[in-house]
Amino acid sequence: MNQRFNRHPLNPFFYFRLLTFRWVICLIGIWLFTGCGSIQINHRPLESYYRFPFKSEMKKNIGKRVTGQTIIAVDFDGDGNDEFIDMYNSFPRGLSMVTFKTRWLVTIDGIHDTAFFSYIDRLDRDNDGQYELLFGLEKINHYELWMVTPVYQPRIKKWIVGKKSEVVPGYSGQISLSESIVLQKDPLKVLLSIIPTFRPLPRHILLYNTESQQIEWNVPVGPIPRGYCVGKFLPDGETGILVGSYAPGNGAEANGMSDHNSWLILLDFNGRIRYKKSLGEYGSFIHISPRPFLNPHKEWSVLILRNAYSRFQKEPDFVAVWNWTHREDFRRLYFREGIQHNSQLFYKNAETGHWEVVFTLKNGALVRVDQNLEILAYEKPDFKFNQESARFVVAENLIGDYRQEFVLDDNEHSFLLNPDFKLLAKEDFQINIYSLFHTRRTYSFLLVLDKDQNYYLIKFKRNIGYYIFRLGLALLILTMAFAGIRIRRVWKAYQNTLKMTRSNAFRAWVLESLDVGVLVFDRAGRLQTINRKAREILQLPDKLPENLKTLHESLKHSPFTRISRVAEKLERARTTYIQEEFEVTEGNEVRRFLITGELLLDDAGQVLGKAISLKDITESARSREIQAWSEIARRLVHELKTPLSTMLLAAEKLEKYLSGQSHPSSSTNLHTYLHYLYQELDRIKQISLSLMQITDMSHNERRPINLNLLIRECLDQLQNLMKDKVRLKLQLDNQLPTINGNFNQLSLAISNIIKNSVEASGENDVIHISTYLAHGLPDGKRGEKPFVVVEIADTGMGIPESLKPKIFEPYISGKEHGTGLGLSIVKKVVDDHQGWISYESKEGVGTTFWLYFPAQVTQVARDTDEQNTIPKTIN
Repeated sequence: MNQRFNRHPLNPFFYFRLLTFRWVICLIGIWLFTGCGSIQINHRPLESYYRFPFKSEMKKNIGKRVTGQTIIAVDFDGDGNDEFIDMYNSFPRGLSMVTFKTRWLVTIDGIHDTAFFSYIDRLDRDNDGQYELLFGLEKINHYELWMVTPVYQPRIKKWIVGKKSEVVPGYSGQISLSESIVLQKDPLKVLLSIIPTFRPLPRHILLYNTESQQIEWNVPVGPIPRGYCVGKFLPDGETGILVGSYAPGNGAEANGMSDHNSWLILLDFNGRIRYKKSLGEYGSFIHISPRPFLNPHKEWSVLILRNAYSRFQKEPDFVAVWNWTHREDFRRLYFREGIQHNSQLFYKNAETGHWEVVFTLKNGALVRVDQNLEILAYEKPDFKFNQESARFVVAENLIGDYRQEFVLDDNEHSFLLNPDFKLLAKEDFQINIYSLFHTRRTYSFLLVLDKDQNYYLIKFKRNIGYYIFRLGLALLILTMAFAGIRIRRVWKAYQNTLKMTRSNAFRAWVLESLDVGVLVFDRAGRLQTINRKAREILQLPDKLPENLKTLHESLKHSPFTRISRVAEKLERARTTYIQEEFEVTEGNEVRRFLITGELLLDDAGQVLGKAISLKDITESARSREIQAWSEIARRLVHELKTPLSTMLLAAEKLEKYLSGQSHPSSSTNLHTYLHYLYQELDRIKQISLSLMQITDMSHNERRPINLNLLIRECLDQLQNLMKDKVRLKLQLDNQLPTINGNFNQLSLAISNIIKNSVEASGENDVIHISTYLAHGLPDGKRGEKPFVVVEIADTGMGIPESLKPKIFEPYISGKEHGTGLGLSIVKKVVDDHQGWISYESKEGVGTTFWLYFPAQVTQVARDTDEQNTIPKTIN
């Protein structure tokens, strides 16, 4: 065999050939890797070009934009290929026109008039494949509808909707016609919005019947309508028209709705307002999906997005699902970062059939949410775009992968994104809002506008340069792989580093997961470690303190300055361990914390640093206090029982004796003293009963409880206390699920709150008791877990501000003869049932308590009283 091909390790030809092969492969990889970087398109480096697997391909220039021009892609001849509607509006100064263009850019002479045209819909009322296009027109003094058949020579049918002065009383100037939909095709009925923009005049929603050529109804509203959704929202399957709106704050008001708020409005087909609810304040928008959907309970629902650009909006922006059944308590998904104004796009997912909405947040994140309020994608992209002007304009299968991609446009660039918001392409043009253009072969094109105001048809296709670049990169890496020994050593070092990193990451994860705040300082006082719980408790700014001194400055006006004092004590006292407890007042609640300081020593006893831990022991301390008071109460009841019985018996015998005496003057005085004695004994008896309630808290037998029946039983027991004093209103949900609880404890807790409300109320005051189902707690915890809520509200004297932080502590009372045990018992019962309690109170206005109990979703409490959902008054 030829020696040149001998693979023996001592053969020099083998090494020469191997070295030559390695350098050839390396040079090819470098050429492919760097070659793409030298290519230019339009005098622009191709760096951004080969970063993306797709690029745009310009098709045809279909025109140049002029002021007031809009191009819409629509198939108006029924051949499966889209054509174009070219609308030019110069109203009110000159001629406006609409022309029609085929795919081959052949213009059909269109309609011309001095009016402002708005495209509504295409219709095939005769089912012959020939479509008619419906336009709305605003003229100088009236509104019109035009039905156009754009085949060869367009044919037009016109209807005069009405004069502006008749449609909008108090008319002056230009009032636009917008947000129009076809409500019924046979006979043709069109829903129109009349918008006096930025004026205090009401806006109008009207239904025009083209057959009778009359306005069937005209409903004035305050806010500006922003979209319609028609569905079977009303009871008994009756169809309704759901309207979203915008609150510009111009002072317009009608039908009890002001445009200082955005409203969700539901109309029936007769124009009656069946429901209205304010969901936002000045500058807020209510956007709704254009089509309804059935939720798992077979209820027609609609997807809602509420956002705002003003600072007056108090409630965070949200995405929600609304339906008639839960119209007052519909599910919401809040986004406290704020949703960017007018960036949203509703679309139907072709794979799942679910309605979804995509939008941008004010922090730059891109979000995708479906009709089940599940966040399908949340991504802060690594590319830059103008957040204030960015909007999603397309959700379509644009690259032929049978999935829906998105196009994000910021008026300067357009970004093609996959469903997980990964960037597929970036181009320097704008996407027109009516941008989709389809052909019979299901190709999807986009209508774009370049910087020179030219309209083009474009399509995204695979970028060959991207794959060449990746191939060159792969060959370069393959060449480097021939340095086996060195790479193997590097790999071993990498494995060791990775193992150490994972170990450190695990320790860091454990530290971050602790429910105790931990701060670690080195010997020089520099902060080395601080975990999530410590940042949460101390509410530190984004820039963490560098050492003890800066930490002390950050907490100067905070109750947690004790941390730096504990660190100083460790140094001065020469001790290795310090532990202290202290209280912090947060709003209406007093929290108790345990702070522990410890010196870190090495094996030789040298100080390495200091560790300080901070733990919230409010609940455990409260539990210890209640347990201690329970033990004291048990002993007091036992000690008071015998002397109390003896004193009552002696008082009764003394009263009998005095009743038989013949000296009325002295007997009267003694009877008065006996009355005082009975009064004080009764007070001792009430204290004993309260103490007995605390001792009974240990009995914790659980079973399914219907809270509606429990509330009614409590009211029956308190009937004498409420009689002729307060008015009672009940609103109990008869579909309320049961809860798992102790009947006696729950009855005691609810009775105590009702009794407090009665005692705090005067004549003709009202106590309102309601029950309903909620998902999650008001503080955002426990996710979507269902809770049964008991709401008890009164219009009494309210709770003094000085007592609010301590109302759940034992022996704290605002009543002259109160024991101060009622609300502490209520808090213990709610906590034992894994529930949650909160309240709001204002002196002279009243108090409201909310009790949340976990619901048993598999069981529904059936109330035998069929009227329990109707509010009623008991005198």
